[in-house]
Amino acid sequence: METVGRGPVKAFFLRMVGFSNALDWRPLLFLEPVVAERACILCGTAGRGAVRLSCEHTVCSDCHAECVKQGGICPLDQKPFCEDDLVHLNYSTGYLGKRKVACWNAHSGCSFVGPVSGLLEHFQQCAFHTVSCPQCHTSVLRSDIVRHCREGCSLHLVTDTAAVNFLDLDRSSIEQVQNELGEAVGKISGDLISLQRGLNLCCEGLKATHTSCRRLLEDKACKHDDLTVTCTAGSIVKLTLLRRVLKDVNNGVETLIGQLQAHDI
Repeated sequence: METVGRGPVKAFFLRMVGFSNALDWRPLLFLEPVVAERACILCGTAGRGAVRLSCEHTVCSDCHAECVKQGGICPLDQKPFCEDDLVHLNYSTGYLGKRKVACWNAHSGCSFVGPVSGLLEHFQQCAFHTVSCPQCHTSVLRSDIVRHCREGCSLHLVTDTAAVNFLDLDRSSIEQVQNELGEAVGKISGDLISLQRGLNLCCEGLKATHTSCRRLLEDKACKHDDLTVTCTAGSIVKLTLLRRVLKDVNNGVETLIGQLQAHDI
């Protein structure tokens, strides 16, 4: 059994399957990311066998078998997977038994951190078990219940005195998530700024193209109007000249006819 002081660490609540009858399906507070990384993303269990799909999601052997029955598709991202692309992750009972966990009474102030295999032994002797006060019905350490009742339920509640200790367990995890979210938001903001700049450039380009096309159309329209006027004016002049020629020809023909008629007489 190993008991050490616990500072802010990243913790994960997971349930083990196939380890022991006493611990299977009981939520354990693991303090090592490697266990969470290999836990089933669907049912949240950590067992001796797991499969990493081609989409990088890890599932337990039972969930993998069910996915295969339902068409070989990951239920989270709907991506198909092939058996040849899977990575099988197998763990021995000894490996899982050595992974670090916190006591189930961590929320009550217990600072135990030790291997999974030593958790039950510690828990039986843990001094941070809580009971409900028969008078005020609040949670109190079993070791403090007599003094709590004798002093008229004035003893600090376990939820007041130990909550900070329990919250410290996952403080670094929260801070890390906050930092990661901050970085992600910063990256998204930068991407949005770049996208906005690109959109602005596109808008400016479209405006310039629109202006150029409008000017070109206006110029063509003016030239068309000028050409129409020129063609119309030229046609009128030619038509006038043609009428004059026709009139002269008509007059000449009439004169010639008159002369011919005079000779015949």
